[in-house]
Amino acid sequence: MSFDDEIWIDDEKEVCKIEKLNETKFATKFRVDPLSKQGIDDLLMLSDLNEYNCLHNIRVRYLKEQIYTQIGSPILVSINPYVFLPKIYNQETLAYYKVKLGQSQASLKTSTKQNEFQPHLFKIAQLQFDQLFESPTKELRICSMIISGESGSGKTESTKILLKYLAAESKSGLFRTIQQGQTIEQQIFASNPVLEAFGNAKTARNDNSSRFGKFMHLYFNADTKRVSTAKIDKYLLEKSRVVKISSQERNYHIFYQIIGAQIPELQLTSPSKYEYLKNGDLSYNRNEKQEFEETDICLDNLNFSPNEKKYIYHTLAGLLHLGNVKIEYDQVKSTLKLDNSLKIASELLGIQIQQLDDLICKVFTSVGKEIVTKNNNLENAQSARDTLAKHIYEKLFNWLIDKINQQLLNIKSLSFQNQQQPQLTKHMIGILDIFGFEIFTDLNGLHTNSFEQLNINFTNEKLQQHFNLQMFVTEQKEYDQESIKWQQIKFPDNKKIIDLIENSSVSIYKMLIDQTIVQNRGDKEFLSSLKQLPKDNLVLVSDLQTAEIEPRFDKKIHRVAKFDWFCLKHFAGAVAYNVAGFVEKNRDSINGEVFKILPNSTNPVLKEIWSNVSNDYQNMKLNNVVTKFQNSLKELLNLLNMSIPKFIRCIKPNNFKQPLTFEASEVRRQMTCAGLMEAIQIRKAGYEIRLKHIDFIKKYQHLVNKNFKNIKNIEEMFKLLGENQKIGQFLKEQQNQLSYQMGKTKIFMKQHFREFFDTLLIEFRLKYIVKIQKQFRIYKNLRIMRTKLKQLHNKLIKLKRAIKRFLFRKSIEKRILLRKKINSLSTQWLKIQSKLNKQYSFNQIKIKVKEMIELEQAQLLEDVEIIDQSMEFSKIISIEPSQVQKDQKSEMQKETQQIELQKKQEFVEIKKDSKQKGAFLKQTVIAQPKTQDVKNEEIKNQEKKNEEEMKVQVLVQQKEMQFYEGKLNQLMKELDDEKKKRVVSEQENQKLQQSIKQQQQFDIGDDKNREQIQKLENEIFKRDQIIRDLNIKLNEYSKQMKHSNDINRISEVQNQRVNQLEGELQRKNEFIKLQQDLIKSLNQGWRLKILENECLFNHYNLKTYQERLPIYEKFEITQMVQTGDLLQKQIKDLQLQISQQEQSLQKSKMTQ
Repeated sequence: MSFDDEIWIDDEKEVCKIEKLNETKFATKFRVDPLSKQGIDDLLMLSDLNEYNCLHNIRVRYLKEQIYTQIGSPILVSINPYVFLPKIYNQETLAYYKVKLGQSQASLKTSTKQNEFQPHLFKIAQLQFDQLFESPTKELRICSMIISGESGSGKTESTKILLKYLAAESKSGLFRTIQQGQTIEQQIFASNPVLEAFGNAKTARNDNSSRFGKFMHLYFNADTKRVSTAKIDKYLLEKSRVVKISSQERNYHIFYQIIGAQIPELQLTSPSKYEYLKNGDLSYNRNEKQEFEETDICLDNLNFSPNEKKYIYHTLAGLLHLGNVKIEYDQVKSTLKLDNSLKIASELLGIQIQQLDDLICKVFTSVGKEIVTKNNNLENAQSARDTLAKHIYEKLFNWLIDKINQQLLNIKSLSFQNQQQPQLTKHMIGILDIFGFEIFTDLNGLHTNSFEQLNINFTNEKLQQHFNLQMFVTEQKEYDQESIKWQQIKFPDNKKIIDLIENSSVSIYKMLIDQTIVQNRGDKEFLSSLKQLPKDNLVLVSDLQTAEIEPRFDKKIHRVAKFDWFCLKHFAGAVAYNVAGFVEKNRDSINGEVFKILPNSTNPVLKEIWSNVSNDYQNMKLNNVVTKFQNSLKELLNLLNMSIPKFIRCIKPNNFKQPLTFEASEVRRQMTCAGLMEAIQIRKAGYEIRLKHIDFIKKYQHLVNKNFKNIKNIEEMFKLLGENQKIGQFLKEQQNQLSYQMGKTKIFMKQHFREFFDTLLIEFRLKYIVKIQKQFRIYKNLRIMRTKLKQLHNKLIKLKRAIKRFLFRKSIEKRILLRKKINSLSTQWLKIQSKLNKQYSFNQIKIKVKEMIELEQAQLLEDVEIIDQSMEFSKIISIEPSQVQKDQKSEMQKETQQIELQKKQEFVEIKKDSKQKGAFLKQTVIAQPKTQDVKNEEIKNQEKKNEEEMKVQVLVQQKEMQFYEGKLNQLMKELDDEKKKRVVSEQENQKLQQSIKQQQQFDIGDDKNREQIQKLENEIFKRDQIIRDLNIKLNEYSKQMKHSNDINRISEVQNQRVNQLEGELQRKNEFIKLQQDLIKSLNQGWRLKILENECLFNHYNLKTYQERLPIYEKFEITQMVQTGDLLQKQIKDLQLQISQQEQSLQKSKMTQ
């Protein structure tokens, strides 16, 4: 089907439909472009640029899940898919754009390479990154990305994606790190969830709507091209949301997160229990607990201390409890009801209950030097409570951003007015994520917009004006200055509505500020003052019937509205604003006692925040909300005007948040409001590429056949280019088609015109690139050969030195080994001699012990004889002993006889054992070899025999010790028996003394009795002597016991010595094994070196190179070859020596 066979017709549902030309009755002038049915990447590539072709092209791409479409290089259209598309944002896609597009831009700065890549946010980010470092500069160079669109169009998500890409440019180890190992990129990512929790909320159109504007500064280092610092600017936080929300909305996410976290000390239950939350959408479900954990981790990553986090949560919970504080009014004054909510709020905020009562229920005004107090009524007290909550939350949010900036900034000041800027701030990329155009309506279609929506929509008007200036005004102005012939294009200019709100001497903002300054003025006075303004873009209730307003604005409903309102005709549509609260919100006044009480709070976070807040509310002309907002917006626009912009237009495809559902009428409205159609026309009609005359000559001068150094101007350049047949024919064709035009200082070109010259330039460069590469490779190979020859020569010298050292070390090691062997043999011989001497000395000790035992036995026999004599002497005495004593004496005699027999038998056995051991020792001594050579061979056999003999001796000694222990036990028993006998004899002596005393009393005169008494006394004296002798013998027996213990110790020492000898033998064997392993490893190392030498000589053929190449005449290669041959001979000699040493070592092992 040809191009003229299809046309577009209007349709209610799809806006436009394709019909055949001959079948339709409602034909329009718009033809169907076949490229629009394919869904091309760039709308400028369409042959017929009309509204329907552009809309259908975007629709086709969106239904293919291709949500991005570009309009040239500076504008990207993004359609919100309302569903996550993993293939678009994965790591592979990110790497593709970062590596491929980055390389192509670095190699050739043309748009030919850019068109090979699909439109994407990553592409916009990479182009801005490349443009940032395109040329060196001493001044601040800024590239900006302005994200705009209505609420719910995907601006916040687009900001996250851009940050992800730009931060991914910084690789680990190449950028600055901040406290505790956190990188600047990680902290940028960590700031986003925190700002979303505290600054985003659910609205009727968007579940995650940003209720404040932010401009992210990313500063790059010119040397490393990595992120060095960052900064966040915030604009217009919607603090009224803290205390008031509609049924379809929710408060800020952080309030629901701390409830879901269930922290016991906060004493929070459920959202339905709190006045600031229960009026919102309670049916909306989110995983608040998981989101709280993520926010808490991000605060840790931003280096917030646990104490700071604790009191941030206390402050937020305190605001929820403050909203539940009830106020009682008794027609005179209002007071706070003392309930649980008041106590918890007081505790969490760190403010006393009486102080809260003063802040909410009283007003303190200064009249001269006196302070007058005034009691609030119920309505004013409730307003004061809500105002306190809003101000606390606003100051907390500002403090959070300041703390985040302290972490992100590496320098103290980044103000652009400062002339002494550090090197890190010369290159900046800015990302603007600001609230979109907002129109809030209730279920009946009645507009419910307020003061906050007016400021938001005015910001979007200013941004739209900036877009118009960049796309239309500056474009047309440059064409006029350069005297370029082209057709003027009309564009939607919103200057009138901006002047109505701000710029004119009589404007809405000026009227509002005037009413704010004057006390006791309210919203009605403000609304009546608006009658003075022009009615072109302003509609009041009285003018509603005659006003021309778009059909979406329902006049009937707004005519009977119960509140006062005014309507403005914005570029995006008509919006009605409820006047209620305008003056008070702009005044934003607060009880002056706040500046005295909150700096003394026991909550450390509130104390720190309010200690740095000054009371500037006295000068209301400079410190109202509108004035502050205008100043901050002016700074933002000045910064954007300094930058090189890229525009990202976010569009929502439907109003129901349905994934991949395209509502054509809604998309068409947003495209019209954003001025996209006019932007497409001007980019299509204009010249995208502009180069200064000097730059064009420098770039393409090599395409001239003649000497290009004499070219003076652009006309001469084109004359010389025309001499080339191919270029001359192309210039004639393009001149007729107006593909280029010559300006006063610049040349304006279409895209394909520049592509033609770029391809010719590439072909020209390729010819010389091949020649340069060839010469460079020759030079490189020659350089490599020289270096290798030098390396070979140095290696040969090192090898000679190493071989000499090795031989010297080996000779020394041989001598050391021989010395060690001789020393070891001598030490072994001395040890054997010492062992033999110790064995002989041990046998002599045994003989002495036996002699001592025999002497003791003889003494015992003498003692027995003495006792027998004493018994015979006792018979002579006239006093007859008792029958019991006679029995005891007979038993003693029997025992002594048995002991004597046992001792005689033991003595005979000991003599036999000693004779046998003596004969054994004599045999071992006689069996020693005589010659020295035989000794070295028989040392091992002797050692083994000695070990066996030592084991036998140890067993014999153990048996002897057992025998001696048994004997000692018997002797001890005998001593005990003798002690008992001694005790018995003493008793008998006592009895004899008593009998003598009795006899002295009865028979004193008898001489015979006297003689008997004297005999008895003599006998007693003898027995005492015998007892003394027995005591002496007992002492001697104890000494002998000690001596026997010493003998046991000597045997233990001998056992230990035997174990030591065994250990030394094992060590010697291990040492011999180590020497063998070392010799093997040395052999392998030298063999490898020999192979390396041979390979080098075979590969290079040094003699042939010497004959062929004159370069190597300087080097004495023949000498090097001779030295190499000598080295090979020396290495072979070394191998023989090593093998001989191995054989000698093996022989020495065999001898050992």
